[in-house]
Parts: sequence; structure tokens; C-alpha cells
Amino acid sequence: MHLLLTDETNVTPGTGAEFFACGGLIIHLDRVPDMDRGIADIRDAQGYGSEDDLKFDTRERPSHVTIEQAREAKRQVVELCRRLECKFIAYVILHKIIRGGPEGAVVFGLNTVLWRFNKFLEQNHDWGVVLTDTLPVVSAKSFYQQKFKRGLVLGDKAVTLRNIRLFGSTCIGASHLASAIDIVLGAFRYCISSPRNREAAGTMMVNVVDLMWGEVEGDNLRVLDKGLVLRPKLDAIRHPVYRAKYDDLLRNLAELYRRGSNA
Repeated sequence: MHLLLTDETNVTPGTGAEFFACGGLIIHLDRVPDMDRGIADIRDAQGYGSEDDLKFDTRERPSHVTIEQAREAKRQVVELCRRLECKFIAYVILHKIIRGGPEGAVVFGLNTVLWRFNKFLEQNHDWGVVLTDTLPVVSAKSFYQQKFKRGLVLGDKAVTLRNIRLFGSTCIGASHLASAIDIVLGAFRYCISSPRNREAAGTMMVNVVDLMWGEVEGDNLRVLDKGLVLRPKLDAIRHPVYRAKYDDLLRNLAELYRRGSNA
């Protein structure tokens, strides 16, 4: 059985935040104890107390933890996810295309991540459970009930999420695992949001791509529409300005990956 932890970022547009992103981190349930112990050890080693939150945003670190300690904690968490063979799914959409405001962005993004997770489970002949971050929607209860009873509602049709058998929520401070998705998604967000430190972003991009769900073809890992889901699909974007934004995004991510690979 696999567990999917989800989170969202860049919920509102801002400087360097043209794209909304929703992410999911997949971990086999047998490896949850190792993830829990591993993050607990990282927290202890880098000076985090039992009441302190471990998140990607360095500005939100506790005052007694240095910037260097916070960065090292994040690096070790990502490396732990890689060692435990976690998989990452990222959904990305341009803010100017989003309909329904922040709630609509979260719902559509999460629906897509759930859809890909169900595909992952089908391919692995397995079933799974989902824990989302606290959802900024009118009724999280109704959302979970709809996903379980009907699946993804697309107009007058529904796509059943047959392999997902439990939906619920968690948050930072309620589980060490919540720190893992916050940090992995945070690293991805940094890469898509005009990063100032491109050397650091290159390293992050290599690590994130290594975590993404994909298929190996020769020497290449194909992640598009598996671990990396762009919406709308590129061939459906007719507005030249919007299409240019997506093309720039992909070129930037590819350049960061090359930079990180050659470091």
C-alpha cells in the first residue's frame, strides 16, 4: 500500500510566482517508520525542538536555528526521500488561466494529482491512501466524500478512483511526513519562481526530477504528464503569450537541470 501526501504553493500570484503548483509525495507504507525516524533525527541534529515546525521557507525557521542548519535539514530531508524511493507528482498551471480563484486552483490541481496517483497505483497493482494539507475550500468533508464515492466529476461524468481507499488530511506539526512534502514541493516552487540563486536551484531541480514519477527510456527519465503535469496541455494553449510562458518555464527547468547535473 502507498501513501500520498499533498500540498499546494503559490496559491495567489505575486512577483516571480506566475504559476500555481500542487504536489503529491508518494511513499510506500512500509517505509513510513523510516521516514518518521529519519526526519526526527534530522530535526535533532539541526537544532529543531519538539515544538518547532520544519518547513522549506527559511524565513519560517525558529529563531534558534541558523540559516545554514535550516538549509542542511532541507537537503537531508530531500535525500531521505530519495533513499526511501519516494515519488513526486507536480501539477502546474499559469495563474492567468485559472478559473474559480484560489479554491478553484486547489481543487483542480488536487484532482489532477489524485488522478495521477490512481494511475500510479494501477500500474503497480496496489491501492493507496491520501492525506492532504488543510484544504482552503468551503467544505473539505464534502470534497473527501465526493472523491471516495464518485471520484473525479468531469461535467456529467465521473472517473472513479478505484485504487484509493481512504481520504483525509494532516498538517505541519501533526506528522514529520508533512515536512517532507512541504520541503519537496517548496524546492520545486523555488525552481519555477524566478530563483535568485540559480546554482542552488540547479541542485534542487536535479533532486526533484530524480524523485518525479516517470518512465526510463534509455538514459532519459520521461516525467511529462506523469510526475510533471502541465495544464492546460501544451498543444491546447492557443494564446501566444500564455504558450510563451509555458515554453519559458520548460526551458528554465531544463537549464536548471543541466546546471545542476554539471555541478
